[in-house]
Amino acid sequence: MQDGSASPPLKFASRVTRQAGERFACRWLDEQIDETACEAFAEAALIEWPESDPNRPLGEVLNPRQGRYQDIEDEILMLVFDSIRPAVAEAFVKAAREVLARERRRR
Repeated sequence: MQDGSASPPLKFASRVTRQAGERFACRWLDEQIDETACEAFAEAALIEWPESDPNRPLGEVLNPRQGRYQDIEDEILMLVFDSIRPAVAEAFVKAAREVLARERRRR
């Protein structure tokens, strides 16, 4: 166990690029299109979730109104993520540059 005075050496990228920020933003935001994003969308209370149709055919997972709800939800979430993706990438690059510059000075 280390005494805390010396950090183990790490290999850093020679520079933080916009492409690294884009890769981070794409992966992170793509992973957010899941149940959490859907729960956040529902919390916004823009559209009421349509109840299941008791007469729907067996094997039909969603009724047409639920399918339409999900199509609208998906479109809104994609537009939001597309609009924030550049800001996320830029924030990642800025933060990574600051932290890695500090860490390089510590060597």
